[in-house]
Amino acid sequence: VMILTNWEEKSIDDIFKELNTKSSGLNKKQVDENIQKYGKNILKEESKDSTIKKILMQFSEPLTILLIIAAVISALINNIIDAAVIILVVIINAYLGYSQEKKAEDAIEKLKSISKNHAVVMRDNKKQQIDAEDVTVGDILVVEEGDCCAADIRLIEEYDLKVDESALSGESLPIKKYTEQDLENKHSNIVFMDTYITTGRGVGVVVATGMDTEIGKIATL
Repeated sequence: VMILTNWEEKSIDDIFKELNTKSSGLNKKQVDENIQKYGKNILKEESKDSTIKKILMQFSEPLTILLIIAAVISALINNIIDAAVIILVVIINAYLGYSQEKKAEDAIEKLKSISKNHAVVMRDNKKQQIDAEDVTVGDILVVEEGDCCAADIRLIEEYDLKVDESALSGESLPIKKYTEQDLENKHSNIVFMDTYITTGRGVGVVVATGMDTEIGKIATL
């Protein structure tokens, strides 16, 4: 279910006034102030487990628990060598499990850094490419065919713009976007974060970033 705001109902002039921006974009001071106010343009992830917790989790597998019980029983009946061998196997298994998980996490983090999204914005009347996480409310964002929209934007300009919103709404067909509201689609003048531009080009003012976007609100729910 989409959790719509009323940005789609406001005029561009009212939005510019409310967000203290203009078609030439924000200046550096405004960008710094807005990032301080609204935070980075990122979707929060669940906190990662500590190293100690990850290691302890290696001992929580049913088979590992059975081996530990077997080691204890062996020790109680004075089969010390058997107990020592079993404990050694358990420790080696835990080490291998932890190291494999660590390598997988490191690989994912490297992939994330390589595939970091970028965005094109107007700032001080100049077009700039920046990291998507540095996009802030009030920015003038330019989107083109093949782009993943970096934030929720209210369209100022559009040229045959169609957007794939399947990640957000489940709609499989690309949605035509306009600079004004369409009677059949009240958010036809909004392009949402993490939706893909299938055709055309658009320019919009950023009205929400990070967890304040529609995809961020759904993630929170």
